[in-house]
Amino acid sequence: MKDGLHNGHTNMKIDKGIAHACGKGLTPSTLRFYGWSPPAVSIGYSQRPERDIDIDYCKRYGIDIVRRPTGGRAVLHDCELTYSIIFEEGNKVILGDLQATFKVISESLIIGLRYLGIDAQLADGKRDRVDRLCNRDPACFSSHSPYEILINGKKIIGSAQRRFQGVILQHGSILIDIDRQRLAYIFKVRYMEDRERLINDFHKKIISLNEVNQDTFSFSDVMNAMINGFKDRLGIEFIP
Repeated sequence: MKDGLHNGHTNMKIDKGIAHACGKGLTPSTLRFYGWSPPAVSIGYSQRPERDIDIDYCKRYGIDIVRRPTGGRAVLHDCELTYSIIFEEGNKVILGDLQATFKVISESLIIGLRYLGIDAQLADGKRDRVDRLCNRDPACFSSHSPYEILINGKKIIGSAQRRFQGVILQHGSILIDIDRQRLAYIFKVRYMEDRERLINDFHKKIISLNEVNQDTFSFSDVMNAMINGFKDRLGIEFIP
Protein backbone atom coordinates (compact mmCIF):
# COMPACT_ATOMS: atom_id res chain seq x y z
CA MET A 1 0.00 0.00 0.00
CA LYS A 2 1.70 3.18 -1.22
CA ASP A 3 0.27 5.76 1.13
CA GLY A 4 1.07 9.45 1.46
CA LEU A 5 1.58 11.92 4.28
CA HIS A 6 -0.82 11.98 7.24
CA ASN A 7 -0.80 13.38 10.75
CA GLY A 8 0.31 11.07 13.53
CA HIS A 9 -3.13 10.09 14.81
CA THR A 10 -4.37 9.24 11.31
CA ASN A 11 -1.30 7.11 10.58
CA MET A 12 -1.76 5.07 13.75
CA LYS A 13 -5.52 4.70 13.18
CA ILE A 14 -4.87 3.31 9.70
CA ASP A 15 -2.33 0.77 10.98
CA LYS A 16 -4.65 -0.32 13.81
CA GLY A 17 -7.62 -0.48 11.44
CA ILE A 18 -5.75 -2.74 9.01
CA ALA A 19 -4.61 -4.93 11.92
CA HIS A 20 -8.15 -5.34 13.28
CA ALA A 21 -9.51 -6.10 9.80
CA CYS A 22 -6.72 -8.60 9.09
CA GLY A 23 -7.40 -10.36 12.41
CA LYS A 24 -11.05 -10.80 11.40
CA GLY A 25 -10.15 -12.08 7.93
CA LEU A 26 -11.59 -8.98 6.24
CA THR A 27 -8.37 -7.85 4.58
CA PRO A 28 -5.22 -9.66 3.44
CA SER A 29 -1.75 -9.23 4.86
CA THR A 30 -0.64 -5.68 4.09
CA LEU A 31 2.65 -3.88 3.55
CA ARG A 32 2.15 -0.11 3.90
CA PHE A 33 4.53 2.80 3.33
CA TYR A 34 3.74 6.31 4.53
CA GLY A 35 5.06 9.62 5.83
CA TRP A 36 4.12 12.22 8.45
CA SER A 37 2.82 15.76 8.18
CA PRO A 38 3.26 17.56 10.49
CA PRO A 39 6.24 15.84 12.17
CA ALA A 40 5.25 13.63 15.08
CA VAL A 41 6.69 11.88 18.09
CA SER A 42 5.38 8.36 18.48
CA ILE A 43 5.76 6.64 21.82
CA GLY A 44 5.56 2.96 22.66
CA TYR A 45 2.22 1.68 23.97
CA SER A 46 3.54 1.44 27.54
CA GLN A 47 5.73 4.57 27.53
CA ARG A 48 4.77 7.62 29.63
CA PRO A 49 4.98 10.85 27.59
CA GLU A 50 4.76 13.13 30.61
CA ARG A 51 7.95 11.54 31.98
CA ASP A 52 10.05 11.35 28.83
CA ILE A 53 8.79 13.92 26.30
CA ASP A 54 9.06 17.72 26.42
CA ILE A 55 5.38 18.28 25.64
CA ASP A 56 5.69 22.09 25.69
CA TYR A 57 8.47 21.99 23.10
CA CYS A 58 6.40 19.75 20.83
CA LYS A 59 3.38 22.05 21.10
CA ARG A 60 5.48 25.13 20.42
CA TYR A 61 6.91 23.69 17.20
CA GLY A 62 3.79 21.90 15.94
CA ILE A 63 5.00 18.35 16.57
CA ASP A 64 2.22 15.81 17.16
CA ILE A 65 2.51 13.29 19.99
CA VAL A 66 0.85 9.95 19.34
CA ARG A 67 0.93 6.50 20.93
CA ARG A 68 1.94 3.56 18.75
CA PRO A 69 0.19 0.19 18.96
CA THR A 70 3.66 -1.40 19.15
CA GLY A 71 6.19 -1.20 21.95
CA GLY A 72 9.59 0.40 22.06
CA ARG A 73 10.61 3.93 22.90
CA ALA A 74 10.02 7.39 21.44
CA VAL A 75 10.70 8.14 17.77
CA LEU A 76 10.63 11.51 16.01
CA HIS A 77 9.02 11.03 12.60
CA ASP A 78 10.13 13.80 10.29
CA CYS A 79 12.19 13.30 7.12
CA GLU A 80 11.67 9.56 6.79
CA LEU A 81 9.75 6.73 5.16
CA THR A 82 7.76 4.60 7.59
CA TYR A 83 6.79 1.03 6.82
CA SER A 84 4.22 -1.18 8.49
CA ILE A 85 3.71 -4.85 7.75
CA ILE A 86 0.62 -6.58 9.10
CA PHE A 87 -0.11 -10.27 8.75
CA GLU A 88 -1.98 -12.98 10.57
CA GLU A 89 -0.13 -15.29 12.96
CA GLY A 90 0.68 -18.53 11.19
CA ASN A 91 1.17 -16.75 7.87
CA LYS A 92 2.82 -19.20 5.47
CA VAL A 93 5.21 -16.61 4.04
CA ILE A 94 6.58 -15.33 7.37
CA LEU A 95 6.66 -18.01 10.07
CA GLY A 96 8.30 -18.00 13.48
CA ASP A 97 8.51 -16.33 16.85
CA LEU A 98 9.07 -12.62 17.42
CA GLN A 99 12.79 -12.67 16.70
CA ALA A 100 12.48 -14.98 13.67
CA THR A 101 9.88 -12.79 11.97
CA PHE A 102 11.81 -9.65 12.94
CA LYS A 103 14.90 -11.12 11.24
CA VAL A 104 13.05 -11.93 8.01
CA ILE A 105 11.60 -8.42 7.82
CA SER A 106 15.02 -6.87 8.53
CA GLU A 107 16.58 -8.98 5.78
CA SER A 108 13.93 -7.64 3.40
CA LEU A 109 14.82 -4.07 4.36
CA ILE A 110 18.54 -4.73 3.89
CA ILE A 111 17.88 -5.98 0.36
CA GLY A 112 15.83 -2.84 -0.24
CA LEU A 113 18.77 -0.70 0.85
CA ARG A 114 20.97 -2.48 -1.69
CA TYR A 115 18.68 -1.18 -4.43
CA LEU A 116 19.75 2.29 -3.23
CA GLY A 117 23.42 1.31 -3.37
CA ILE A 118 23.69 1.07 0.41
CA ASP A 119 25.33 -1.89 2.13
CA ALA A 120 23.87 -2.38 5.61
CA GLN A 121 24.41 -5.05 8.26
CA LEU A 122 22.11 -6.99 10.51
CA ALA A 123 22.78 -6.60 14.23
CA ASP A 124 23.45 -10.01 15.75
CA GLY A 125 20.90 -11.83 17.86
CA LYS A 126 22.52 -10.80 21.14
CA ARG A 127 22.31 -7.62 23.18
CA ASP A 128 25.54 -6.66 24.88
CA ARG A 129 25.91 -5.11 28.31
CA VAL A 130 26.40 -1.57 26.97
CA ASP A 131 23.21 -1.82 24.94
CA ARG A 132 21.24 -3.13 27.92
CA LEU A 133 22.33 -0.08 29.91
CA CYS A 134 21.16 2.17 27.04
CA ASN A 135 17.64 0.78 27.44
CA ARG A 136 17.07 3.39 30.14
CA ASP A 137 17.22 6.05 27.42
CA PRO A 138 13.72 7.10 26.20
CA ALA A 139 14.89 7.46 22.57
CA CYS A 140 14.37 4.48 20.27
CA PHE A 141 17.43 5.22 18.14
CA SER A 142 19.79 5.41 21.13
CA SER A 143 20.37 1.67 21.07
CA HIS A 144 19.80 -1.29 18.81
CA SER A 145 17.96 -4.53 19.39
CA PRO A 146 18.81 -7.93 17.92
CA TYR A 147 18.42 -8.06 14.10
CA GLU A 148 18.04 -4.32 13.64
CA ILE A 149 19.79 -2.65 10.73
CA LEU A 150 23.13 -0.89 11.07
CA ILE A 151 25.67 0.88 8.88
CA ASN A 152 29.15 0.85 10.40
CA GLY A 153 27.56 0.25 13.79
CA LYS A 154 25.07 3.15 13.45
CA LYS A 155 21.34 2.58 13.37
CA ILE A 156 19.52 3.58 10.17
CA ILE A 157 16.15 1.84 10.65
CA GLY A 158 14.34 1.50 13.98
CA SER A 159 11.56 -1.11 14.20
CA ALA A 160 9.09 -2.46 16.73
CA GLN A 161 6.72 -5.44 16.70
CA ARG A 162 3.59 -6.44 18.55
CA ARG A 163 1.32 -9.47 18.39
CA PHE A 164 -2.34 -9.03 19.31
CA GLN A 165 -5.77 -10.30 18.28
CA GLY A 166 -4.25 -13.00 16.08
CA VAL A 167 -2.11 -10.62 14.00
CA ILE A 168 1.48 -9.44 13.90
CA LEU A 169 2.11 -5.74 13.38
CA GLN A 170 5.61 -4.48 12.81
CA HIS A 171 6.50 -1.00 11.74
CA GLY A 172 9.66 0.98 11.49
CA SER A 173 11.26 4.31 10.71
CA ILE A 174 13.64 4.51 7.72
CA LEU A 175 15.69 7.68 8.16
CA ILE A 176 16.07 9.62 4.90
CA ASP A 177 17.51 12.65 6.69
CA ILE A 178 17.85 13.66 10.34
CA ASP A 179 18.00 16.78 12.50
CA ARG A 180 19.78 15.52 15.61
CA GLN A 181 19.35 18.74 17.53
CA ARG A 182 15.59 18.73 17.00
CA LEU A 183 15.48 15.08 18.01
CA ALA A 184 17.34 15.85 21.24
CA TYR A 185 14.98 18.70 22.13
CA ILE A 186 11.83 16.57 22.12
CA PHE A 187 13.08 14.81 25.28
CA LYS A 188 12.91 16.08 28.81
CA VAL A 189 16.29 16.62 30.40
CA ARG A 190 17.30 17.93 33.79
CA TYR A 191 20.45 19.78 32.75
CA MET A 192 21.73 21.34 29.51
CA GLU A 193 24.68 18.95 29.67
CA ASP A 194 22.21 16.10 29.27
CA ARG A 195 20.93 17.69 26.06
CA GLU A 196 24.45 17.95 24.70
CA ARG A 197 25.05 14.32 25.64
CA LEU A 198 21.97 13.29 23.68
CA ILE A 199 23.11 15.19 20.59
CA ASN A 200 26.57 13.61 20.81
CA ASP A 201 25.04 10.16 21.28
CA PHE A 202 22.85 10.65 18.21
CA HIS A 203 25.91 11.56 16.14
CA LYS A 204 27.60 8.36 17.30
CA LYS A 205 24.63 6.01 17.03
CA ILE A 206 22.37 7.18 14.19
CA ILE A 207 22.87 7.71 10.46
CA SER A 208 20.47 8.67 7.68
CA LEU A 209 20.31 7.50 4.07
CA ASN A 210 21.37 10.89 2.73
CA GLU A 211 24.50 10.81 4.90
CA VAL A 212 25.74 7.39 3.80
CA ASN A 213 26.85 8.15 0.24
CA GLN A 214 26.16 11.90 0.24
CA ASP A 215 23.16 11.22 -1.99
CA THR A 216 19.71 12.77 -1.87
CA PHE A 217 16.97 10.15 -1.84
CA SER A 218 13.31 10.96 -2.37
CA PHE A 219 10.36 9.42 -0.55
CA SER A 220 9.47 7.52 -3.76
CA ASP A 221 13.05 6.31 -4.33
CA VAL A 222 13.17 4.70 -0.90
CA MET A 223 9.63 3.30 -1.07
CA ASN A 224 10.18 1.58 -4.42
CA ALA A 225 13.51 0.14 -3.28
CA MET A 226 11.93 -1.29 -0.13
CA ILE A 227 9.06 -2.85 -2.07
CA ASN A 228 11.64 -4.61 -4.25
CA GLY A 229 13.47 -5.78 -1.14
CA PHE A 230 10.36 -7.39 0.32
CA LYS A 231 9.48 -8.96 -3.05
CA ASP A 232 12.95 -10.50 -3.36
CA ARG A 233 13.20 -11.79 0.22
CA LEU A 234 9.65 -13.11 0.55
CA GLY A 235 9.34 -14.34 -3.03
CA ILE A 236 5.93 -12.78 -3.55
CA GLU A 237 4.22 -10.14 -5.68
CA PHE A 238 2.32 -7.30 -4.04
CA ILE A 239 -1.13 -6.26 -5.22
CA PRO A 240 -1.71 -2.47 -4.85
